Amino acid sequence: MVSRTVSVVMVTMVMAVDAMNRAHLRGYQAFVSPDFVRGRHFFPTCNIFYFPDRETLAGARNKCRSTIFYEHPLELASLDDADSQEDVQIAQEYVFPSNAITDRGDPKNWVWSGIHREGSQWVGTDGHDVVLESDIPMEGECPGEQDTCPRDNVILDHQGHYGRANAARKYPFACATRPAYLISANRVTWTKAKKICERMGLQLAIVTPKDVKRFKATMNFFLGRKRDGLKPFDPANWIWIGGSDRHKEGSWFWESGKKGLPISDIEKYPWRKLNRPLESGRETQPDNASRLGQEGQNVLAINRDGEYDDSYISARRKRAFACQCRFF
Repeated sequence: MVSRTVSVVMVTMVMAVDAMNRAHLRGYQAFVSPDFVRGRHFFPTCNIFYFPDRETLAGARNKCRSTIFYEHPLELASLDDADSQEDVQIAQEYVFPSNAITDRGDPKNWVWSGIHREGSQWVGTDGHDVVLESDIPMEGECPGEQDTCPRDNVILDHQGHYGRANAARKYPFACATRPAYLISANRVTWTKAKKICERMGLQLAIVTPKDVKRFKATMNFFLGRKRDGLKPFDPANWIWIGGSDRHKEGSWFWESGKKGLPISDIEKYPWRKLNRPLESGRETQPDNASRLGQEGQNVLAINRDGEYDDSYISARRKRAFACQCRFF
């Protein structure tokens, strides 16, 4: 006998956008640019990628499977857990604010879930059983002239209520994903990047040498491939990450949580190569702040080739940045 996981789902698991979600929404508003959503056609979070374009259920599933992330196709999100529901609610509110939706039946009010009926049982995208605690209201008309109108598929609205819809209806949709990082193309200072990630409920990214391969794949996904002829210190070549020695010169920490995580092996990191040999013989570059009369090189950045550099924490230095998802 094949064992099946049972997921018990509250019909109103997520209600109106609460204070915490509103704080996270403000962080995402600073993280995601409208140009990104328009150009890439999705809104990224750590649990789902939300696509505002309306598709039939089959179209939504195909669009997810055609989205390749970390060399794997995505699947339509079941949206039967609190984390993915909260994330899709933030995405819905960003793209289609609830105060602009006056009709419950407006397709922008809904998003496809991967929950569907097989016989008498509701199941998620991967076939796990889903127990719904009350009857789900039917939503929307059936397109075209049909003798029957099965509504065997689940949709979710802005307030976290489920509905049942016919597979031929068209709604926005969400693909399930678990990225290690989210990368914003918005160029800000290191200090502002740190605040934005924390507003989102995340933190500036921890990228150790063993993480570089995955991080480079994430950069390519969110920012596109590195342009040919990019100058070494062009802002487009660098991403802010969470390392700093701003509290004590030479004592590097990942600024994670209240105490941070010490970077005890920073001399082993693949540092950006200088055009001339290092006089000190060290692997890392010296802090040039005193020589140049600037603020210290106290924060870490990583370039599109996976090389690190200690950078000035300056109001003039603005770059894209990466936030770390909680489960990595």
